[in-house]
Amino acid sequence: MDHNFPFGACSAHYCLSRIVDAIVDILQAVKISPVPKWGDDLFPIRFPVDSVLESNGSTSYKYSYDLTFFKDTLAPLCVPWHASKWNDFSSKLIYLSLVWDFENLTIALAEPKHEKYLTKLNNFLLWCQSLSHRYFWAGAKSLGGQNTYTLTIYGHK
Repeated sequence: MDHNFPFGACSAHYCLSRIVDAIVDILQAVKISPVPKWGDDLFPIRFPVDSVLESNGSTSYKYSYDLTFFKDTLAPLCVPWHASKWNDFSSKLIYLSLVWDFENLTIALAEPKHEKYLTKLNNFLLWCQSLSHRYFWAGAKSLGGQNTYTLTIYGHK
């Protein structure tokens, strides 16, 4: 598989999506589900199948699969996944620049994205104060798209 193809031809996203859809179907067939996806980023979410109350009062959970099973299931496909695509399961992880905290039932912007958005907003406000109208519309348009993404996340509190 050519790693450059997904970012080349205009039909590449469609072709990649078909392959990833088939991979998700295979995972669902072996009871790995749900598996949200974006492009070639898979986000398998696992739920406990059992829990045990430990002697110290804490609760430990058992799951029907782990990362090794997940990778072994996909190994026969020989998909050249980049190492950055694999993260072990945890109750708090980053996917699509969002911090998903399943324990606290929250989703937040990851720090790099948060800093990027805050810097962009502060720069925009500085431009507005300096009355540099040349940048106003371009900055406002850029912030509009950015805020749509952010408000989708934070708008459901």
